[in-house]
Amino acid sequence: MSGSMQVVTSHSTSEKAKFIFLAIIMVAIAGVILMLGLGNFLNNFQLFEQYAIAVYASSWALPMAIASPVFILLAFCLVLRLVGKDKGRLYTNTFNLAVGIGVVAILVRLPMGYMIESRLKEEGYSYCFWYTSPANFRPQVWVRSPEYCIEQTGVIRRPLMDWLQALPDGGRDVTAQEVRAKAMEMLEAYEAGERFLD
Repeated sequence: MSGSMQVVTSHSTSEKAKFIFLAIIMVAIAGVILMLGLGNFLNNFQLFEQYAIAVYASSWALPMAIASPVFILLAFCLVLRLVGKDKGRLYTNTFNLAVGIGVVAILVRLPMGYMIESRLKEEGYSYCFWYTSPANFRPQVWVRSPEYCIEQTGVIRRPLMDWLQALPDGGRDVTAQEVRAKAMEMLEAYEAGERFLD
């Protein structure tokens, strides 16, 4: 037997199914990140350009979009392992590329929060605690002027933000008093028993 022969690992049917399932999940994760995360980022960038009343600002959106190919590359590594090619140069290079892209995404994330915050402040936006979800990795909400941030509206933050972002031209002509009136109307509906999803 030659020392250069490659041993092909045989996988059971259940192992093959696991590899295929994991590969599909990883590709799906990459797709969701690109479609939802990057889509929301671009939508909010457009609202920012319109000088909208309120915008979501996530320092994770762009780094996650950069990192999405990592999941596709790891799925490809699983396929290579499934067909017994997980010892060669292609597998190693693919895995190293995935790690490299992941590192780049992390390095992009580090200054991203500072850059976004600086740009929003330059344009006169203020951070709004009441509209920002307390959940991890959720984007912060910034408002065009502090009076647009209505206090004690945490229980209706999602429908209020949906309303604000649906306004024509980002709500350019809507006053803070109109926003307050809409918030009070939603709060009354909430207190009357209507529930909103966050």
